[in-house]
Amino acid sequence: MKDAESRTSIFEFTLRSRLPEWGQIADFKLFWENSMGIMPLSEIMAQLDNDGVTVP
Repeated sequence: MKDAESRTSIFEFTLRSRLPEWGQIADFKLFWENSMGIMPLSEIMAQLDNDGVTVP
């Protein structure tokens, strides 16, 4: 679980850096619900990969 939490923190930080408006949502669940309401998870993960973040 610790590794998943660490990855999630990195994912959120990177996405918030790229898309500052996403930084306004502090709650974990709301952040991901909002994110996936805006774009598909596959696109979110592709953006992370393009930023050099290791995506499982």
